[in-house]
Amino acid sequence: MSIQQIRDYYRVPATQGCTVRVQFNGQVGTITSAHGFYLRAKVDGRVGIYHPYDLDYLVDDEWVDSNPIREAHNRAWDQFNRKLSGDLRC
Repeated sequence: MSIQQIRDYYRVPATQGCTVRVQFNGQVGTITSAHGFYLRAKVDGRVGIYHPYDLDYLVDDEWVDSNPIREAHNRAWDQFNRKLSGDLRC
């Protein structure tokens, strides 16, 4: 999967060279590439593999928190699965 495919699927503003912040420790790094459904980012001198929702993204000098994006994605999947199962309650 490419960074563009990750960007489209997860609806995150990921691009190669984008500055990111790891949510669980606050360390800042840079996206280097994609690895399957994950992003590779160089953080603290080391390249790690991160889920796109475990990163916040620096866009136009503002941090974009991926938690609201994750929650919207989860709600959409829940609605889709309820529809498949015939359970359309809200």
